[in-house]
Amino acid sequence: MYEDNRSGFPVKKVILAILILVIIFFILMWLFPTKGYLSNNKENASVVKTFSENIELIKDAAMGYYTDERLPQDTGDKDKMTLDEMLDKHLITEPVDSNNERCDLQKSYVEVTKEETEYLMKINLACKDKTDYISAHMGSYTYCVGDICEKKNLTNNETSKENETPKNSETTEIASTTSTASGNCKFVRTSVRYTNYGNWSGWTKTKITPSNTRKVQMKTVKEKTGETTKVTTVEGRYKAQKISSGGQTVYVCSSAYKNEGRYARDTACLKDISTYRTVPVYSNVTYYRYQDRKAYYDNDVKWASCNKTLKGYRKVS
Repeated sequence: MYEDNRSGFPVKKVILAILILVIIFFILMWLFPTKGYLSNNKENASVVKTFSENIELIKDAAMGYYTDERLPQDTGDKDKMTLDEMLDKHLITEPVDSNNERCDLQKSYVEVTKEETEYLMKINLACKDKTDYISAHMGSYTYCVGDICEKKNLTNNETSKENETPKNSETTEIASTTSTASGNCKFVRTSVRYTNYGNWSGWTKTKITPSNTRKVQMKTVKEKTGETTKVTTVEGRYKAQKISSGGQTVYVCSSAYKNEGRYARDTACLKDISTYRTVPVYSNVTYYRYQDRKAYYDNDVKWASCNKTLKGYRKVS
């Protein structure tokens, strides 16, 4: 009896310890997130990041493409480029959503609208996991490296500097008062630079003259410019009326005929018959279309003795 009690006690103790460990394990599972839970949360964060990065990449590619000559010219005009077109132009690699699926190539697009003083760019991205758009303002600002760039949120000090220093002004000369010396004169050399030509305009009959900033094409085509009425006249011959008069047979043409009268023998009454038809008139017509580019004038200023002559410069004071 004594040996049985000693042999049973360790078995119960082991079972009890196992139960305690199982309970502790489930408590830890409940209190702390599993690896799968963390992975799911990480994937959700990655979805947002992927969409944001894709739309920014599209915006940056469009900013590089829409240089001055490719922008709409008149206020209210728009230019739209789909994601499919951007891929054809090799502006961007094809974006995919968080599930590695392609975004819609037609519903995803960039649209640029010409406003009074700047441009508004809308970037729309349509994917299976999300569809949204962002907007960006573009213009020719003093801090732009190229012709245009995205508008920045400037501080008051930066805004003041921008207003004081216009970019690419044709009438602003670079004045350097620190270079002025007694007996010196101001010499200016003006140089011009051009942007690339923009898109061709539509064809018009209005004559357009080429210039340094405008390239003109002409074409002459034969086309209908009006119509006229043609008249065709033939002589009609009709049987004369046969009547008896004073015991004799006569043939009569009434006043409706050219040979009005009475005839002893059978004759034909004559009458002119006219037919009318409308005929188109064709002429050679000249059409014109044009490409424009912008000219920017830069002034290089030097101060030198008034007696000197600087090649390429003109003395202004």
